[in-house]
Amino acid sequence: MGVINKINEKAGVITGAIVIALILFILGGDLLRPNSFFSRNQNVGEIAGEDISYQEYESVKEDLSRNKSSASDNDMFQIHQQAWTQLIFKYAYSKQYEKLGLTVSEDELEDMISGKNIPEWIKNEKIFQDPMTMQFDRAKYDQWRKSEQGAQYIDILRKQIADDRLSNKYTNLFQNAVYVTKEEAKKEYYGQNAKAEVRYLWVPYYSVPDSAVKVTDEDIEDYISRHKSQYKNMEARRSIMYVTFPVQAAGKDTSDAADEVTQLKKEFETTDDDSLFVASSSDTKQAPSVMTLDQLPADLQKNLDSLKKGSVYGPFLENGKYKLYKALDVIQDPKDTIYYASTKHILFMTRDKSKEQKDSIRKKAEEVLAQLKKGANFEEMVMKYTEDPGSKSTGGEYKWFPKGRMVKPFEEAVFTAKSPGLVPKLVETEYGYHILKVTDTKTNKKVKVATIEKEIIISAGRDKAFQKASDFYAAINDKDTAAFTARAKQDSLQLMTYKSLKANDMYVNNLTNPRELIRWAFNEADEGEASPVLPVGDQYVVAILVSAKDKGMADAEDVRDEVKPKVINEKKAQLIIEKLEKASGTLEKKSQAYGPGATVGTATDVLLQSSSMQGVGFEPEIVGTVFGLVPGKRTIPMKGDNGVAVLELIKITEVKEIADYTNVKTSLVQQRKGNIMSDIDNAIREDAEIEDNRVKFY
Repeated sequence: MGVINKINEKAGVITGAIVIALILFILGGDLLRPNSFFSRNQNVGEIAGEDISYQEYESVKEDLSRNKSSASDNDMFQIHQQAWTQLIFKYAYSKQYEKLGLTVSEDELEDMISGKNIPEWIKNEKIFQDPMTMQFDRAKYDQWRKSEQGAQYIDILRKQIADDRLSNKYTNLFQNAVYVTKEEAKKEYYGQNAKAEVRYLWVPYYSVPDSAVKVTDEDIEDYISRHKSQYKNMEARRSIMYVTFPVQAAGKDTSDAADEVTQLKKEFETTDDDSLFVASSSDTKQAPSVMTLDQLPADLQKNLDSLKKGSVYGPFLENGKYKLYKALDVIQDPKDTIYYASTKHILFMTRDKSKEQKDSIRKKAEEVLAQLKKGANFEEMVMKYTEDPGSKSTGGEYKWFPKGRMVKPFEEAVFTAKSPGLVPKLVETEYGYHILKVTDTKTNKKVKVATIEKEIIISAGRDKAFQKASDFYAAINDKDTAAFTARAKQDSLQLMTYKSLKANDMYVNNLTNPRELIRWAFNEADEGEASPVLPVGDQYVVAILVSAKDKGMADAEDVRDEVKPKVINEKKAQLIIEKLEKASGTLEKKSQAYGPGATVGTATDVLLQSSSMQGVGFEPEIVGTVFGLVPGKRTIPMKGDNGVAVLELIKITEVKEIADYTNVKTSLVQQRKGNIMSDIDNAIREDAEIEDNRVKFY
């Protein structure tokens, strides 16, 4: 009985535990997902020893997106990056400011908001500029600052101005400390003006086939260990394979949309209030507007002669949308002097040609014009002869261009034509000879148009794509890379790879907005595990995690594609050097002994600062060696970035000292000041030991 009593005593506890477990099982996905209540108590990262909470990051992000009524995926990505940068400034930079006692006083800040020293970046905002002069309009700015919108934004503006001011003060401290000595200026002047003449023997790496050398994993690992500084702070990264299932409109989606827009057309034709009907029926809200012929939609341009007031045209299918156009009015004002016309042309270019060449070109153009008069196809002649790439894809046509846009002889021939057809004579302009075929004579007609757009709602197509993706996922029973690859091949799917996926990547190959995929790869996936069906843009994706690497030193597999060409060149250099060392005599004899691939030449006016040499190319180390040689002396074979060289100095032109190096010093100071900002930023970020964990949330 003791055991039974104990069970009874614990029954309530056990039942409660089961209930809690069931609740967590049912709600767990919502409670524990990245943006859930619990996860919002977590941190999105760490900057300079300070934890960055989800709430703080969200607050900064919301401030940045406050003035955007709608934001694209690209906009949101940029806002996330800007928010993180602001927090880096807040914590990493602020500690540097505090150490130096840098502040912005209230009087100073007020002067930059409402006084005489408004920052240039505010003055450059278009909303504060005079539309005619594009200059800063103080009255416009003051009006905005005192408006309701300005009052709401002023606190953010004050903070941005203060941050900008502190950053400038901090940078100025470093820039004002820049100094160039006379000896440095003399060295710079020498580098700019010292010229060498040198003979060279050059063997480029590309002259040796890659098959001549063998690269092993040990070679790649050895290269990495010899260049640790380049590979020691690699970001955490993932290697994935994936297949895609595009979402496309199915027949039912299109037919449903067509039925809806057909019914709308009937109502559009009879409505008494076109503006209200468009506002209530169109997916894109745009008020009726008067359009010139060049602004008119292409579908209406084709029906221009038959356009009638009150008629509805369409539906036209364009980029996944059905469109209806209603001609509210066809306007032709006799006082309107802006005319439009259309023409096709064939251009025979004569610019920069000699008189003899122009005569020959004119003769050819006359022959083509004669063929057209006999009935030859104009579009075929365009494809065969025209030298105007801008109109070749349209059959040589310029559709509805206004008078005043084209060069005068061309324009006069088109706008004086009484009827459509071939212009009987060549038209000569500054570009060459034109054969013209007027397709629409001049008119000043305009059309007031109301537009309805209805996007095809993809439902059946989405379901179909999701089902295909789900079937693929279900078929990978053991969910390893071999099964994944085999199934993709079996289903005739293109298997894509991405070997170095980083947490803040904006794109994955051609996938747009792949954040769902990236979050899965960094937060949920184990190596060899396939993803569930993930929505990515306008398609579904199933991926598999091939490998996962944490932040730190790169290994051979991570950077194989980057390192292998460098190792190949190192091995080629060894082969070339060994072969050249065995040869003796003059550079020509060494070249002959080496065989194909070796060239001998003379480079003149070689500058130390240019790092380039005629016949060799950009080779800083090799060019630098030239200026340490003695005339008549030859170097041993030297390994460069792109090949192996043997140099023989002929002479170095003497550089005479100048009395005043002020200009050289000034130039060097400006150059060094220009690099300070990026150097400071890199140093502060490295010192801050930043941990970016936003991929857990976004």
